[in-house]
Amino acid sequence: MKTIMYNKDRIISLMSKNNGVITAAECRREGINSTYLTQLVREGILKRSARGIYSSTAVMQDEEFIFQYRHKRCIFSYSSALSLHGMIDRLPGIMEVTVYRGYNAHRIPKQVRVHYVIKDIYPLGIIQVETMFGNMVDVYDLERTLCDLIKNRAEIEGDIFAQSLRNYLKHPKKDLSELFAYAKEMKILQQTQEIIEVMIE
Repeated sequence: MKTIMYNKDRIISLMSKNNGVITAAECRREGINSTYLTQLVREGILKRSARGIYSSTAVMQDEEFIFQYRHKRCIFSYSSALSLHGMIDRLPGIMEVTVYRGYNAHRIPKQVRVHYVIKDIYPLGIIQVETMFGNMVDVYDLERTLCDLIKNRAEIEGDIFAQSLRNYLKHPKKDLSELFAYAKEMKILQQTQEIIEVMIE
């Protein structure tokens, strides 16, 4: 009985240090048999949120955090980034992420829209923000997100594009110098300058 309680307490302790999430692999590394995870699920303390991933009830609701915990190379972008930054007034219909070309995305759920970029610009503008549940996730910053929208304008809904630009230009933390630096690296500098000039006028 003491061994059972000890291992359950260890799992809960590890979870508390890891934003309420633990994996079967982490338990194995700590010498904890995965049967204790199953017992905690039966007791209602944990929930199985994905294959090999377990979380507390509160974290289970945080789909963005759980998704990125499982797919660490996926950076929230486009509509997902806009939503996380509070730049649009509606929740995106689907989750959108960006990965580098060559990344094996076959395990990513089909309902997630995956964008591919060259490795050179993949890390450009990655920051961490809080989800509505208070967990930190990797997302592109405002400037990188805006560059993605401009670069792929034909694929973006007109009202989303316009609202994002308007809200960005009103944002107290906007950085036009960084926006243009990103745009230059992404080879859309002239296009970006022209759009910003029109919006400012």
